[in-house]
Amino acid sequence: MIRCNGPLLLTFVVIAVGCASEPVRVASTDRPAVKLLQPHLLPKAVYNQISSAIESGANKAAQLQQIEAALCNGSSPRVSIKRTFTYSPPSTNGLPLDEANAWKISHLQGAQKFLKKEFFYYAGQSFSGASQPENMDQPLDEDQLDVVDREAYDRRNFVSSEQLLLKTYAARFLKPLFFREGGYVDMQFLFQRYTYRIPYDVITKFEKIDPTPRIKLPADNHYFGYDRDTFSPKLALGHQDFLWRWIARNSTSIAEASVENGDTRFSVEMKLDLFCRYAVTVSDLRSK
Repeated sequence: MIRCNGPLLLTFVVIAVGCASEPVRVASTDRPAVKLLQPHLLPKAVYNQISSAIESGANKAAQLQQIEAALCNGSSPRVSIKRTFTYSPPSTNGLPLDEANAWKISHLQGAQKFLKKEFFYYAGQSFSGASQPENMDQPLDEDQLDVVDREAYDRRNFVSSEQLLLKTYAARFLKPLFFREGGYVDMQFLFQRYTYRIPYDVITKFEKIDPTPRIKLPADNHYFGYDRDTFSPKLALGHQDFLWRWIARNSTSIAEASVENGDTRFSVEMKLDLFCRYAVTVSDLRSK
C-alpha cells in the first residue's frame, strides 16, 4: 500500500493524483520497428529461423548448424520450397494463324522447361542493386508483358534460348531477374555458403534420367568435384555454381492444370533431399 503523510485535504488530493515522490509512469505509444521480411522462398517460419541464426552473433559454424537444423532432420528434409503460378500465353494478335499457334505451343513448352530446370537456380543468383520492384512475386503487367513477348517473337530467328528465357519466362515467374535487382535472400545465402559432394552412383542415376548437355556417362568427374575418382575440394568450390544448378534441376518437380481463358496453373516444388544428404559448407573445404 502506498502511504503519504499530510493533512486530510492533502491526503484526498494525494489519493486523487498520487504521491509526489512516485512519478506517474505513462505507457509509451512507441512500437518497436517492424522487421521487414526480405524477399524469400522458404516458408516464413523457416526463413525466420535462418534469419535469427544469422543475426544471433554466434560464430559461423554455429550459425550454419542452426540453419541446417531448420532445414534438415539429419539427412531428411523438414521442409520443401513451393510456388504456384498462373501462366498466361503471350498475345498473338496480328500474327499468321499457323505461326501464332506454333508460337503459343513453343512458349508454353519453354515455360514448362524454365520452371522445371531453371526457376530455383535463378532464384539463388545475386543481382546488382538493393531495391525491389513492387509485388516482386507477381508478373509484369499485361502491357509490359506484351512488349517483352513481341520483342521475343520479332527476334525469334536471331535470339538465343538464354535471351528468350531471360526476357519472356523471367518476366512472368521471376520478376527480380527481369529487373536484375535484389533477389531471394534465403536462396542466395544457401548458394553462397554450400557446395556439394555427390557420390558417383547418385550422379549416374540422375544423369541417365535427365542428361546434362555436354556431359557424358560416366559423368565428367571434374564437374562434380572429382579428379581421377578422388574428391577434390578445389573442384567442388570451383564448380559450386554448376553443382547448384544440377541440384536445383534434379530436385524440382512440376505439375500443371488448365484453367479458364486458356491459362495454365503450374505448381513447382523443390525438395531438399539432395541438399540434406550431400551439401557441404564452403568453409569446411577451405583451410583454417
